[in-house]
Amino acid sequence: MRWFRANRLSSVAVAMIFCFGLSSCGGSGSSGGGGNPTPTITSVSVSCSPSSVQVNQASKCSSTVTGTGSFSSSVTWSVNQGTIDQNGNYTAPANATTATVTATSTQDSTKSGTASVTVTPATIGLSSLAFAPNSVVSGNGSTGTVTAVGPAPTGGVVISLSSGNSAVVSVPSSVTIPVGSTSATFSVSSGSAGTATGVTITASSATPVSSVLTVNPAATVNWSGGPDPSIPITGQCFSGDFNGDGKTDLACYTSSAGVWSVALSTGSEWQLESWSGGPGPALPVTDQCMTGDFNGDGKTDLACYTGNTGSWNIALSTGSGWQSEFWNGGPLLVDEWNVVPVSGQCFAADFNGDGKTDLACSDGTDSVWSVALSTGSGWNTTSWSGGPVVPLPMTQQCVSGDFNGDGKADLNCWTGEGGGWAVALSTGSGWQSSIWSGGPVPVDEWSVVPVPGQCFAADFNGDKKTDLACSNGVNGTWNVSLSTGSGWNSGSWSGGPVVPLPMTQQCVSGDFNGDGKEDLNCWTGEGGGWAAALSTGSGWQSSIWSGGPVPVDEWNIVPVPGQCFTGDLNGDGITDLACYSGAGGVWSVALSSGNGW
Repeated sequence: MRWFRANRLSSVAVAMIFCFGLSSCGGSGSSGGGGNPTPTITSVSVSCSPSSVQVNQASKCSSTVTGTGSFSSSVTWSVNQGTIDQNGNYTAPANATTATVTATSTQDSTKSGTASVTVTPATIGLSSLAFAPNSVVSGNGSTGTVTAVGPAPTGGVVISLSSGNSAVVSVPSSVTIPVGSTSATFSVSSGSAGTATGVTITASSATPVSSVLTVNPAATVNWSGGPDPSIPITGQCFSGDFNGDGKTDLACYTSSAGVWSVALSTGSEWQLESWSGGPGPALPVTDQCMTGDFNGDGKTDLACYTGNTGSWNIALSTGSGWQSEFWNGGPLLVDEWNVVPVSGQCFAADFNGDGKTDLACSDGTDSVWSVALSTGSGWNTTSWSGGPVVPLPMTQQCVSGDFNGDGKADLNCWTGEGGGWAVALSTGSGWQSSIWSGGPVPVDEWSVVPVPGQCFAADFNGDKKTDLACSNGVNGTWNVSLSTGSGWNSGSWSGGPVVPLPMTQQCVSGDFNGDGKEDLNCWTGEGGGWAAALSTGSGWQSSIWSGGPVPVDEWNIVPVPGQCFTGDLNGDGITDLACYSGAGGVWSVALSSGNGW
């Protein structure tokens, strides 16, 4: 009887012959002489351990060759995905797949065996999943970002994604975090939703994470339960971030005795609260009060002139109420606030760059300005000479902004002479004044149409310096003067909104696509249509954004800013619109997607 077994990776299979009687072992090996039979390989089998590995990991494969007769056989290894050496050491590729490992007998190439190795994605713990914007309207998209607890290993990490409601949003099936990176982004597209819908999206890896994306049914949605002011809303309301969460809120004086209706934005609705103990100004509130961050804590506060010498009622926001104080020794207004509003005598801005809002007030007769620097708990008031000389209200001729980009607020006043602007740059303790020539020339006398009715002061090229964009009120060509920090770089930008003067009847400014450059958005006067002029830094990119809020009163009776507030209502870094419907605390809110409502 003869038998054999060939085993072990790439080793020589040994045929073992046991002889019973000498005659069985003699001869020349021929079949007729009782010698060894002709060797025959019958099969090759393969096994790999482990049979499932992550990308770039290794597996060990072995073979077993079986047959009859006296033979010696090793194997040759091959694989269709990844690499394998001639000792059966398999290394997986950098992508998830199913690899087929093959061992072929070197003695008989017709005999081979195979085994499968499953290559799975690398795993890594996830720490967060976020969306920007986190509240979209149907038909618009969002960008998701998944963040890992550490850098992705060699080969990267494939994260699987799933949506709790695929009828509302569409996400890719997976996203790859590249090698060495800790995050990856992906696009989310929204379908139609009958009502505002929160869709839970989950990212799965070693540690799954999930987040909720809100999909609203239309470009403009109604946020009910908000303040109920009379129109114009600027007579009773201020906008600002009153709880410091990065989303624009409203604070409206609709009651009495210092009780304010504060509507905190959650990003998808109002959270209405009553904050008592605040200032009790006469209406309109803008006659006596200004907003700013007077203690530098990141929350919007109020500063209201009491009518008493140098005394200001400061309402510091705690995020859930007012901390009301009287700061004495502030600027003394030369005209009664009910004759010339506070905002016509003072600018509220950070004039020394310490992160706290200050006041700079003019007496309307000379170049000496009363500047009250906030200490966070009171005023440090001094006289700054050499400033612009303008009659009251100074807003007829002047705008404020950071015109040299040093982090301190400055003043810029139209001189009334062709292209000349009196610029007062703040040093933090005084004015550094000069005339910047070659600037925009308002087409109407400033005493007829104030400068802010013809020009917007904002950063139109994203270099952190305030610029000017002025309309002639006739066509779509705007005179834009970009600040160099010491003068103007002026040019004509065509294709902008066509609006009559004062343009503030129909237009608002803001960063409507989140690129760091200020844009314009003007009500067209036709249902839901807004003429958006996005700044490229050197011109306008204009289009009509439909489906926006419809002001309830004619713009030439109640200006758009008297019905609508601009701000980042959902905290995605893009300017949105909230317009009051005129009754019942219902506000029409249009969240910008960057290219529409």
